Amino acid sequence: MITKPAWPDDHTAMLRECLAKHMTFAEATRAINAEFATCYTRNALIGKAGRLGLCEKRADKQATAKIARAAKIAPSRSTPFRSPRPAAPPAVIRPAPVCAAVPSVETGGFTLLELPHGGCRYPFGEGDAMRFCGGGRHPGHSYCRGHLQVVLSVEGRELLLKKERARKRVRA
Repeated sequence: MITKPAWPDDHTAMLRECLAKHMTFAEATRAINAEFATCYTRNALIGKAGRLGLCEKRADKQATAKIARAAKIAPSRSTPFRSPRPAAPPAVIRPAPVCAAVPSVETGGFTLLELPHGGCRYPFGEGDAMRFCGGGRHPGHSYCRGHLQVVLSVEGRELLLKKERARKRVRA
């Protein structure tokens, strides 16, 4: 168990005094460090004040002061309140069949080094025989529209799982 060094009583007493004088934590840090030749951080003082239960009282006083100031200085609204715009509907990728122009294992495809910049990265095969589609990518994705549908659709995922299971059976 790691034990943290306890704050000396005189440091804690000075922290209480500083907060009673309505000093900021930065000012209190400077005062305590100057008085005792320590190197406490502002966050250390905030943590200690929180553990001593001094922060809640301080936060309540600050909150009520802010509310009072806001009530005195509240600007008049010259324009009527506008309701926020409704959120745009999410983009829908419409189903598109994998066209015949998209290469497959049988039609060849591209190796990783041959893959054109901006080409679909849908893989075919395994190991040294792995090829990639190479068709034009759908904006914002790594795959062409057809392969994106295969990857995102439930049917496509099920089809890929069936193919993977079939490959495992053939190997066994």
